[in-house]
Amino acid sequence: MDHFTYRNRILHCDDVPVPALAEKYGTPLYVYSKKTLTHHLKQLQTAFKAVDPLICYSIKTNGNLHIARLMIEGGAGCDVTSGGELYRALKAGCSADKIVFAGAGKTDAEIRMALDAKVFLFNVESEGELSAIADIAKAMGRVANVALRVNPVLPPKTHAKTDTSVKGVKFGLDIDTVLEFAAKVVKNPHVKVVGLHMHLGSPIITVEPYRQGIEKGLVLIDKLRAQGHQVTIWNMGGGFGIHYKKNEALPATAFAEVIVPGIQKSGCKLVLEPGRFIVGNAGLLVSRVIY
Repeated sequence: MDHFTYRNRILHCDDVPVPALAEKYGTPLYVYSKKTLTHHLKQLQTAFKAVDPLICYSIKTNGNLHIARLMIEGGAGCDVTSGGELYRALKAGCSADKIVFAGAGKTDAEIRMALDAKVFLFNVESEGELSAIADIAKAMGRVANVALRVNPVLPPKTHAKTDTSVKGVKFGLDIDTVLEFAAKVVKNPHVKVVGLHMHLGSPIITVEPYRQGIEKGLVLIDKLRAQGHQVTIWNMGGGFGIHYKKNEALPATAFAEVIVPGIQKSGCKLVLEPGRFIVGNAGLLVSRVIY
């Protein structure tokens, strides 16, 4: 928690004494550090600068409009997983062409809302979802740009409930059958496969899963292009770990050293969807002892 410090045994947030905030606003009170939030975003922007990434703040990690607005003002887009989160992103001032719509359970109404708003990209997780997007786009006279979320089937790397790229999880398309699936929409005029999406899970505190994911992704992108898909976007998701115990987390630069060369080799635009990395250590809940 970079900008929470004790001075004369009094906890401060961004140079403001926390007890003073409790007196002014009452408790319980959520307090967020603007300096920490912007510092974390800047770390990512600097580490991945060589490939000019689209960094989409993950609204699901904290839907506070002021935090979303701060990220947008700092140059970020938004990653949303529902119609409500899309509404929040737009309300906070995010340009639709910097919004990625993720999530495994998009309803028809949410898909229509996203197409109406002209979001940058849909992350697609199933054949049924892609079919629904194509049908709705056709009915609306639109073309939807999508990235296929692929499960690269990597060894276990984090908590079983948040490890999204191991065999058997519900997230993403099977890497062994995704090409058969992709072949069905090569000539569909209402949906364009323009990207590959790989969210490997969270929190990840080693670069090796990204190294393995990049290797598999490069092969898959070549095969998708050979099918006729104009793949120009590679979404590596989020999942970078943060400090919970001591100093177990790696800096953004460590992940960039592995991811950037692969992105450059692919010729794709990099999209990242950080959430925990930005807000996980940037706030606190202030309460008081009553009895």
